[in-house]
Amino acid sequence: MQIVNIMELYGKDHIRQQIRYKAAIRAFDSFAPGEDFDYFYSAPGRTELCGNHTHHNNGKVLAAAINLDTIALVKKTETKEVIIYSKGYGEVRIDLTDLRVNENQFGVPQELIRGVASEFAENGYNIGGFTAYMESNIIAESGLAFAVSFEILLGTIFSDLYNDGKISDMRLAKIGRDAEFKYYGRPSGLLDQTAIVTGGVTKMDFFDTENPIVIKTDFSMQATGYQICITDTRGEYANLAATYAAIPHEMKSIAESFHGKTLRDITKDEVLSRASYVRRIFGDRAFLRAMHYFDENVRVEKAVEALNNNDFEAFLAIIKASGDSSYKLIQNIYPSGNPAAQGIAIGLYMSEQILDGRGVSRVHGGGFAGTIQCYLPSEMTEEYIMKMEAIFGLGCCHLINFRNYGGVRVDYKHGN
Repeated sequence: MQIVNIMELYGKDHIRQQIRYKAAIRAFDSFAPGEDFDYFYSAPGRTELCGNHTHHNNGKVLAAAINLDTIALVKKTETKEVIIYSKGYGEVRIDLTDLRVNENQFGVPQELIRGVASEFAENGYNIGGFTAYMESNIIAESGLAFAVSFEILLGTIFSDLYNDGKISDMRLAKIGRDAEFKYYGRPSGLLDQTAIVTGGVTKMDFFDTENPIVIKTDFSMQATGYQICITDTRGEYANLAATYAAIPHEMKSIAESFHGKTLRDITKDEVLSRASYVRRIFGDRAFLRAMHYFDENVRVEKAVEALNNNDFEAFLAIIKASGDSSYKLIQNIYPSGNPAAQGIAIGLYMSEQILDGRGVSRVHGGGFAGTIQCYLPSEMTEEYIMKMEAIFGLGCCHLINFRNYGGVRVDYKHGN
């Protein structure tokens, strides 16, 4: 188990984080009076940088773990019960002797606890009781992987307390993914989980979806003079499942017509050579989405090359091209069934107006509703937030930095 001191984990933000951790200790004391906690744990959220809507067709993605995280104060117990108190959700108790799936509880956070515990047991790992206080500063429904951070944190705790911290990162990622599907009712690939357990800026190649090729890139935002801001345009996510599902379905339908399973099995030239046929059978939107996929895989490689060469201007140009492609080809800016709701498009337009060529913005995550990602010069941060909040409301903007660590035990006392 990797143990990281609080100063190293949070960098310049460690003083504010120490205040946060002290508040969490007080919350644990009020939740479990007279009890002493054993350890602090932390698991980050994640942000996608390039590779929008490619992983579900065995594509390539560039993502990063971020400084926003889920933390837990944990006391190991001799019981077969997990007791967690969390800000916003209250107290949850899970009996580890009864880990049956309850489909009526899909989408309820405590089912992720049951799911992670069940996947540990099914994979032959040890589980046992603990008492914890948890909280997160990751914005829910923001594309920053709030739920995945929680499930990876749970896996980190079970690994450390009951398996000597020896469970590999990729095994924790797969446990989280499977728990999310079986107990939370959310089909998921390994993108979010892999980015979170790996930490840092990571290129992931999902040619083999069960064994992605993962390469960390040595890159720090702090040296660029730029800041990343995630803005919540506060769109409505309800009833978008079919809208999201249409993207991989359309891509795979085209691949199957060329005797492949996904677009990774065929080439761009093959599709272009039969463009008329593809348009006639699958429609123009499917054709455009396939073109995005092929081009986006190339952009991921170019983005990594730019970062490795410390060419941040080239990187920003690639990110802009990626965002433009998502907008024009994937068309995940506003839900087709509700053309009046165009919050993401407004956010992108206003970002361009504010930045005036001094940064770039793009849709963040799956799209259709929710968040945008903006790279802006650090000196413009206050102006950008003020103007975006005037449109989308106070608290819509969230500044993020990259974090080099996945799920870890935190040495809280170091630096105090």
